[in-house]
Amino acid sequence: MCFIACICSEVSTLYAYRVFVVRCMLYGFGDDEQPYAETVDLLEDLVIEYISETVSETILHDLL
Repeated sequence: MCFIACICSEVSTLYAYRVFVVRCMLYGFGDDEQPYAETVDLLEDLVIEYISETVSETILHDLL
């Protein structure tokens, strides 16, 4: 298997896992068992943005 195919397959596996986790979290907090794909995508984007900003701020704070 070529290197690019390995990376693509790993990325799609990570995406599928994140979607699974977000769906489980939504269900655990009282949403439908099969939430809308748009809801899952939005929540995933928000979480990734939050984590990215938090890590960036932490790195900047440690540099100062």
